[in-house]
Amino acid sequence: MWLLAAAAVPPEGTASNPAADSNELPAHVLELLDQKRYREALAEIEPLAVRRNQHATFALANFYLCGKVVEFSCAKAEALFTASLTSRNGLPANPEVTRAARNEIAWVHAACTEPGFNRSLDTAQRFSLEALRESFGTPALPYAYDTVAAVVARTQDYAQAARLQRVAIARLKDLARTETVEAYTFAEFDKRLALYERGEPATVDASTAAQNCNALPD
Repeated sequence: MWLLAAAAVPPEGTASNPAADSNELPAHVLELLDQKRYREALAEIEPLAVRRNQHATFALANFYLCGKVVEFSCAKAEALFTASLTSRNGLPANPEVTRAARNEIAWVHAACTEPGFNRSLDTAQRFSLEALRESFGTPALPYAYDTVAAVVARTQDYAQAARLQRVAIARLKDLARTETVEAYTFAEFDKRLALYERGEPATVDASTAAQNCNALPD
């Protein structure tokens, strides 16, 4: 859902257009995603994911969570996010992807209401707190707070969820001073705050996947 853009930046000191045996997406694939040429990007990403490229696996998970080109599936997204937590190709792990994957796993288990998908509150709590701890001092911080708020809402502590969502919105405004933050991202953060203030959790299913998706926007 949230952090493909943050994860898409290769770690400092790495090549910008790595070979297929890597844990980064090649620059030309990032350009396809930036240009919203999703079918072309998917054709490049799928074979890289088969070769256990960590970032490609993470990106493929976002396709399923956003219902872009492929059919929306929380189960497939969760499995791919889990696979992208660590390096599986013998190369150094991509820390940005690892952190983003933790946040996405937590979000899926907090918000997904797809029939047949079994949410785990324990999983959501564990991964959201890990992602939050790792996000301090990074552009991922607003998104980590946003996910923690969604997890807390699932415990029905909506007052605390609203407080955390206000922190997420404040951190997003801070981020927008130095980086581009799309208007739809602010709109989604505000929408979730309104849900918590009404005593409702954040949810995502096939009908709302696209609007809840920051990774592959229209």
